[in-house]
Amino acid sequence: MVAQSIPSVPMLRRQASRCVACCAAPICSKPILFFASKKMRPMVDAFVTQYLALRAREGRLYTDDVLRCLPYPQGTAYTSEWSVRARSARRLRRYFAQRTPMRILEVGCGNGWLSHYLSLIPSCEVLGIDVNGFELEQAGRVFHRPNLSFRQTDLAALHASGFDCILFAASFQYFADVKATLGECFRRLVRGGSVLIIDTYFYSSKDRAAARTRSAAYFEALGAAALKAWYFHHSMEDFAPFRYRVRNPLSDGLRKLAGPVFPWLQIDRPL
Repeated sequence: MVAQSIPSVPMLRRQASRCVACCAAPICSKPILFFASKKMRPMVDAFVTQYLALRAREGRLYTDDVLRCLPYPQGTAYTSEWSVRARSARRLRRYFAQRTPMRILEVGCGNGWLSHYLSLIPSCEVLGIDVNGFELEQAGRVFHRPNLSFRQTDLAALHASGFDCILFAASFQYFADVKATLGECFRRLVRGGSVLIIDTYFYSSKDRAAARTRSAAYFEALGAAALKAWYFHHSMEDFAPFRYRVRNPLSDGLRKLAGPVFPWLQIDRPL
């Protein structure tokens, strides 16, 4: 079951309390609103409004009861998709569990299901951030753990650092500038830390133009044509200047057994 109404974008006020992600004080229980520039606020609000309208039309705004079950939802129209996401999440949790203690930042956490799933790892501290206040409020309402917090902020305005890993799960396509985005990440990572991009499609250079056309047609068909300006089709070539690794390449035979698999792209912080 999904929540079908198209929500308005909530206005959150600043909150004075501090959080463990920012300054090693107890974790705050509510999102705080920060943006790098006041000029960005109208554009961000327009994006979030269009994004939520699209997700509502797709049937991807979930009730609290469904959200609590993710990545194993019951009665949704996206069972096969969530099967892939669940497999990826299990693999990710095993990966982090071998590297604890960990401080993880999830950028573009949405409704917070993956941040919560990772917070179940012992000795793992997770902060989820997004500009989407509607889903963040739902995340804060549904998920409660002492090692988990959420913030409504863009990456550039985040007053936090010292993360072991910064995670983009199906969210990197909303960032236009690869170099600038990774730069913001690197200065928030500890020495030896890395950026991990998962559940994200990378296009070949020759296929990008056709992919942009398909995406624009899809957004227009669902009444969210403006989103094409916020959706970016990156390729592996965009990461050539950086120290990156593809962590889980599968042979064709294994891919058939495992089902659809996106590559994990790990970009290490420069020394």
